[in-house]
Amino acid sequence: MFLIHARFRNARAGAPPPEGLTTLLTVSARPDEGLEHAVLHEIDGGRDLVVGLFLVAGSLAQAEQVAAEVVARALSTCSELADIALVECGAVLPLPAFESLAAREPREPE
Repeated sequence: MFLIHARFRNARAGAPPPEGLTTLLTVSARPDEGLEHAVLHEIDGGRDLVVGLFLVAGSLAQAEQVAAEVVARALSTCSELADIALVECGAVLPLPAFESLAAREPREPE
């Protein structure tokens, strides 16, 4: 299972997230796309919204592609989502993991 973040910008600053956002995304997925769960997080007082999409997929690239397709489908078919726009959609490398990788000693070429 992969966690893909879809980050949206709310056109109406300070407005609440669209009602049922995670449900609208979930029902926009086809059964064969592997979307198991969606969870909403508000950032900057609701101006930015992040939805975590949990997908079962054969690879990270496939999960990112499916997430982008599901989001695009929802945005194009659900009038309730007219006030939000997709900013980015993809997997996020947790900062501690990135710091750990960056701190490693460079390896000598073999």
